[in-house]
Amino acid sequence: MNEATERAVRSLLATASDGGPERVEFEAPARRRRVLVPVLAALAAALAAVITMTSTTGSALAVVTAAAERTAGDSFRVTGSSVSPEKSMTSTGYFDPAARTGRTVVEGTGRETRFIGDQVYQYDGVRWTVEPRVDDPPVFKLAYMDPQAALAQLQAASQVKEEGAAPGDGWTGTRYSFEIDLPDLKGDRHVTGIVDIDEQGRVRHMEMQVGDSRNVADYFDFGAREEVAAPPDAQPAPDGKRSTRP
Repeated sequence: MNEATERAVRSLLATASDGGPERVEFEAPARRRRVLVPVLAALAAALAAVITMTSTTGSALAVVTAAAERTAGDSFRVTGSSVSPEKSMTSTGYFDPAARTGRTVVEGTGRETRFIGDQVYQYDGVRWTVEPRVDDPPVFKLAYMDPQAALAQLQAASQVKEEGAAPGDGWTGTRYSFEIDLPDLKGDRHVTGIVDIDEQGRVRHMEMQVGDSRNVADYFDFGAREEVAAPPDAQPAPDGKRSTRP
């Protein structure tokens, strides 16, 4: 991976969690650059960055780096889930990295999030709010809502290795496992995960585990096209705090 590619990969690194549909807020930190990092681009990019920081083989690095570059330039649909002893959530979504648009819907709740440029629109079942997207939400938060953004801060991988064949629904590929230690994560700071890459060099499946919380994302319908429009009646989110939603 050349220096420019590595910088691009690292700039996308930032998500994955047990977060539920409720808003998780924290005091606004010092001003920082806000950008929309479309989901799978950061997912694949983060995986590439994870591998560059390990002693994995050159062939594994080449495969994952190529997958990062390929998936970052295509649109796709995604299904995700987050499971913990307290709750479980399932979401569906669509993302177009080139157009910088996307959406996710949490099943059974009526809650929806839309990503358009640098803005995030959130519907809580009653009203729409809008706010700038932050480029560094807490690690292992909302991976099932925006797996790409969730992986953007995962920069501390300790082990990565090829695990063998990874057959899927209509595709075959290779599975890789990894471990990450997150110094800024409260509680259990050790993350384990797997990623499946198909024969076309695209990320198809991703799992992350922290303690007893597990997040899963599956990617499909590459090249799909959908229109994601801004809600006309969205109101600005309350000032002074930022949502950790991607």
